[in-house]
Amino acid sequence: MAVLQSCRKPLTKTARRTLTYVCHVARSTPSPTTPGRQSAMRQQKTKDTAPERALRVALRARGLVGYRKHYRALPDLRRTVDVAFVGARVAVDVRGCFWHGCPDHSRRGTANSAWWDEKLARNIERDRDTEQRLSESGWLVLVVWEHEDSDEAAERVSDVVKARRKTHAP
Repeated sequence: MAVLQSCRKPLTKTARRTLTYVCHVARSTPSPTTPGRQSAMRQQKTKDTAPERALRVALRARGLVGYRKHYRALPDLRRTVDVAFVGARVAVDVRGCFWHGCPDHSRRGTANSAWWDEKLARNIERDRDTEQRLSESGWLVLVVWEHEDSDEAAERVSDVVKARRKTHAP
């Protein structure tokens, strides 16, 4: 059993998992090239980003409510769906162009480019894996890119959710 060096008390399972993750990230992440870059990376949001909020506002404007934010559709994975319509089994993934390799706007990191290439490739592979697992579990996955117009994306999501609600009605 892992023991925290400073207090010699046994760690809980969650604490061991967290410590392992923190140690892995610390080893595998290169140092930021400038203090400004370091500050920008610390402020990078992972939940409730501007594109997510804009999409949710547009969905509510269409009367489409009853969705879950950051829903864990696959309980065995530490991955969440940005917007989930549980009854209709529609998962909406709002993706950032840089972080998820948008086919139209993706660009490489300039400093530490080898590390960024590997990092972004892992993100894309994880997205594919998540999509596949959700599809196998009966979910329909819709991808909305950050550059898409939120009203158009909301219209697309609305059409799919309404159609699925009719076919998945109890």
